[in-house]
Amino acid sequence: MKVKNLKYLLLVMSLSLPFSSCKDDEETKTEEPVKYTFTVNTTVSESGSNYYNGLTLQAGLSGSTDVIAEAVVSDGKAVFCSTKDLASEISGKDVWFGVKGMVKFFHTMTEKEIADSSLTLPDKELGSSLSGDTNDWIVALYMGVNKDGKSDGVPIYWATGNLIAVKTSEAGEPTKAVFHIATAAENAEESNPSTTEFVGLSKLLKRKELDGYVDIPKGRKWDVYCFGDKTGLMLYDGTELDDFVTDSKQMVGDKIVYDISGDKDFDIATNLGGLWRTPTGGKTGLNEFAAFEDSFEEYAQMLPNHEPVGTPGENFSVNYKHTVVIDSKEVCVNTLNIPSAGYRHALAAMGRGSFVGLWSSTADPTCTEVFYGNTGEEMPDIKVEPQTTAFAYSSLVKQTTWYAHPRTSSIAIRPVTE
Repeated sequence: MKVKNLKYLLLVMSLSLPFSSCKDDEETKTEEPVKYTFTVNTTVSESGSNYYNGLTLQAGLSGSTDVIAEAVVSDGKAVFCSTKDLASEISGKDVWFGVKGMVKFFHTMTEKEIADSSLTLPDKELGSSLSGDTNDWIVALYMGVNKDGKSDGVPIYWATGNLIAVKTSEAGEPTKAVFHIATAAENAEESNPSTTEFVGLSKLLKRKELDGYVDIPKGRKWDVYCFGDKTGLMLYDGTELDDFVTDSKQMVGDKIVYDISGDKDFDIATNLGGLWRTPTGGKTGLNEFAAFEDSFEEYAQMLPNHEPVGTPGENFSVNYKHTVVIDSKEVCVNTLNIPSAGYRHALAAMGRGSFVGLWSSTADPTCTEVFYGNTGEEMPDIKVEPQTTAFAYSSLVKQTTWYAHPRTSSIAIRPVTE
C-alpha cells in the first residue's frame, strides 16, 4: 500500500496514534481540539447480528498485540478520536480491529476507507473473505485457548479457515505461490470427496519432489503441507523420511528442529505475515491444541469439545463451539469449523470427506508409533526414526486426539495469532 498524497498519509498515520472515543473527549473537555476521527461500523446490515454494543473495540497493527486505539461501540459503531498529530509512518502495514477475548479482524486499509475515515467490519459468522488471491479480511475467533495452552494469559485467535496456497506461476516454471485463509465456500469444498478444486487429491509420478507443483496450471490451489516445509511445495514418498528432514533443513548435522511455531524458516503459517503461526501440540502437557483433545484424562474437562457434522465420506467436518463471556455476561457463541481436507501419505492423497486433521507445530522426539490411514489402525511394522515424526490432531468421528505422523505426510494447517 503506497502513499499517493499528503492527505492520504495523514489519515493513515492518524490510526497509529493513541485514540479515545469522541464522547470521552467531550466529557473531559480536553484543551486540544479533535484533529482526526475514524468510524468503524460493526454491523453488516440493519438486519445483521450485532454482538458489539457496549463492548470496547480495539485497534492495532497486525504485527503487534499493542492497542493503539479503542472506543466503546454504541448504536453499531465505534468512533475513534485523536487530538494529536501524526507521530510515525505506518504506510504499507496491515491493521486489526477486535474485541478482546472474542474476535479479531485483520485487514489492509483501502484508499477509499482512508479517504472516508470509516470502514465496516465483516460479519464474523461468515468467516474470512478474498480480494483476488489474497485476503482482504481475515476473521479470527477466540476459542477459550490461551498462548502455550495456559488457563489464563494471552488469548490466541484461530483463523476461520485453513491455509490455502494458490499457484501464481505458469505450468513448467518454478512454482510460486501466495497463501490465504480459506473462505467459507473454500472451507466447504475442502470436505467434498469429489472435489477437483484442490490439487492435493492428485497423484504424483515421482518418489520425491522438492517442487511438487511445477507441472500444474497457474491458479490451482492446494491445502495440505509437509511438516516444517515453509515453501509448501515439497511432496515426498513416505519411505524417504530422513531425506525430507535433511532437505527441508530441519536437520543439519546432529541438530534437529522439534518446535517450529512462529519460526520464519519452517512455519508455513508465517507466510501470512503479522503474528500468524501454527499452534503448539503434543501428547503430554498443556499446549494450544490441548483443549481440542478428547482422549486424555488431563484434558477431559477442557472445552471446547468437538461436534461431528455430516457423514464421513460425504462432506464431513467438525465444529468447535466456545461461549464468549465478557464482564460476566454471555455475549455470543464462536463456532470454529474444521473440514475433512484429508491427507497425503507417500504418492496418493486420501481421506477427503472423512479425515479431519491439522498439523501442530510440535515434532515428536520419542518416536511414537505412527498413525496411517483413517480407520484408527496403527502400523507399527513401519520403521520410523525419532527425528522424522511430528504431531497432528486428527478426528476419527467419535473423538479428536493426537497422532504422530511422518513429517513427510501432507496435512492441513489452521493458523493462530495473538
